[in-house]
Amino acid sequence: MVRHGRPLVTLVVLVIMGLCASCARETLEADKAAAALRGHERFAQPLVIGLPLGLVQPSHPASVICAARVLARRGDVVVRPSDPPQIELTPQGQRRLGDGGWAVSEARPVRTLAVPVARRELLRVAGIEPTPGGGVLSFDWRWSMTEIGRELRAAGVQLEDWGLRIDDRQTFKGVAELTLSGDHWSIRIARPSPATID
Repeated sequence: MVRHGRPLVTLVVLVIMGLCASCARETLEADKAAAALRGHERFAQPLVIGLPLGLVQPSHPASVICAARVLARRGDVVVRPSDPPQIELTPQGQRRLGDGGWAVSEARPVRTLAVPVARRELLRVAGIEPTPGGGVLSFDWRWSMTEIGRELRAAGVQLEDWGLRIDDRQTFKGVAELTLSGDHWSIRIARPSPATID
């Protein structure tokens, strides 16, 4: 009479193994979705301030000179003590271009140095809702200050002068649609919060 217990034990073991395999697949899917999101051009794009190169105009905020002095201490720019002051890239600053968001905009009327002050940090994948051919990813993220961003903040540079309000302690929610295209995931960020990804 006890013989019926063995198939029941086998069934329970198979169910548990199936549940564990299902959990592993979900983790793998969340990991793939997180990696795809981190690599997405818009998500990975840093938040930058534009430091004018050349003569500093009276219309520029006082934080421009303060930021330039921080970059000068690092060896990235030289601040010429003329009236008005002049900011120039050093050879070290030239080498930094193209590295992690550093760039020079040649747009007129003023050449500007884009200095990355913060990056988006993916904190967690909150959920994946499967859809035909992909899924809807909900995620939590926050701003993470770059090394230069922390130095500028510590020096008292007012990032608000560039229209930036960065609270690196606040968590934001975002939504992205993922679609499998061949062997890779394509992403459309549907709803960042706040709307700072565009």
